[in-house]
Amino acid sequence: MKIYTLYSESHKILFENWFEKSLKETNKNYELETLVTPQVCKSGNYMDDGWLETMIHKNEFIVNSLNNSKNNEIILHCDVDVQFFKDIESNLNKSLFDTCDIFCQADGPYSACYGVMFLKNTENVKNLFNEILNIIKTVDKNNISNDNDQNIFNKIYHQFGVKVGLLDHRYYSVWRDTGGYVWEPRHGLKTQIPSDLILHHANYTVGIKNKIELMSLIKNNQNL
Repeated sequence: MKIYTLYSESHKILFENWFEKSLKETNKNYELETLVTPQVCKSGNYMDDGWLETMIHKNEFIVNSLNNSKNNEIILHCDVDVQFFKDIESNLNKSLFDTCDIFCQADGPYSACYGVMFLKNTENVKNLFNEILNIIKTVDKNNISNDNDQNIFNKIYHQFGVKVGLLDHRYYSVWRDTGGYVWEPRHGLKTQIPSDLILHHANYTVGIKNKIELMSLIKNNQNL
């Protein structure tokens, strides 16, 4: 399976020590395509100054990956703050794509996360992501908390005849533990994290230091 990720210098430590390292340890067959982007968001923090330019780079990367994939090929796009615990392809039920075009990590009970997405390469899916790219190129940088790519995706995908499904708890995010609040180190973990995780995406927390601390907690909980 082709797996795509991108990062800037601030996130290099996440790529090398978490994303790539865990991918090699758990996945036998994969093709990794990595894009290193300019450090336009100086802090590297979510929604800080420069985030809009980073968002545009990400969506150009998604569009290019679809253009370079075969018809109906399933590819995975991941943010770099992801760690893998099991083989991705062997644990993916591809028959699910008979009824859906995209499967995303759940970003809450009903919302799709833009940071972990399995995409089936169809014309409708290509048209959707081309439109998302076109929209975010016109976004006011002061309003990206509302007009970001994830929000746009959730608002418009149905307009393109694209069916989106949500992945289960095995594609883990800490919102399941916090109840939807942003995680900070002082929170620790309130509940027993399921032991059958396929991957963990360290969203719902802000800053590289917090992401690493959260990823360490989740990894230790998996007894790895």
